[in-house]
Amino acid sequence: MALNVTRPSRFKSYGLHAVLDDTAYTVYTCPPNTVAYMSLVFVSNASSSASDVSVEWDDDDRGTPIVIIGGKNLAS
Repeated sequence: MALNVTRPSRFKSYGLHAVLDDTAYTVYTCPPNTVAYMSLVFVSNASSSASDVSVEWDDDDRGTPIVIIGGKNLAS
């Protein structure tokens, strides 16, 4: 599928400060009848202990989440 965006103002950046381990966080939900394009995922660990990170793209049309980063351990 081609991404046809006529106005650059439609591009947005989203951030999230996740503070709890073993908790799923939703960063963005695409509105109905639209498409989303993800060009970069940046993950860092600013805590004093290691954390495990997983990133998934949940495509409701397909039913099964697409794993982008699966179980990566990030040191402090």
